Amino acid sequence: MQTSFVSYATEISGSAFLQFATLDQTEVIERRDSASLLWGRLRLPDVMVEARVPVRYTYYLDLEDEWSLTLEGTIRANRPAVDASAIEYRVQADSVLRDEEAVLEQLRLRITDQLASRAGENIALVRELGRRRTADFVRTFLLSQFGEDVEGYRIEVRFRDEVDLEASPEPAPGRSPAVTEEERN
Repeated sequence: MQTSFVSYATEISGSAFLQFATLDQTEVIERRDSASLLWGRLRLPDVMVEARVPVRYTYYLDLEDEWSLTLEGTIRANRPAVDASAIEYRVQADSVLRDEEAVLEQLRLRITDQLASRAGENIALVRELGRRRTADFVRTFLLSQFGEDVEGYRIEVRFRDEVDLEASPEPAPGRSPAVTEEERN
């Protein structure tokens, strides 16, 4: 018995993403299809189908966005990672006069795009975790580059899409506004 494995790398690329959160959810997507005959005079029964989709959303900051040690980017989501083997499809309402398989196929074709849209709606769930993880990342980076010289600095993370509720304190001369000295008691 012989087993072989062949692969071809067509492209390898790195990324400058700070991935800080994953969110596992089960999404329920429903599709209702209506139809009629005789120019709308004879309405056919609706067909309704459903997909239960286990999905993993991942959220990241793109470190190649403009930085002034204030990331001018915003939280983004990778394409959702759907566990296709665990999707459950059901016909909730069928009709002898209609093709449920065609409606199910339309649902299947649109799942990825609908989940990508849903990923954006979930950003509020991961915002605070993103804020903490980004601050930890910046602190670790600064400590590795400048050592204990940065111990007295406060790191504040605000995302571009957030309203500036209070003005940032003035930075020390020659310092970036994103990393300011903490007030000493």
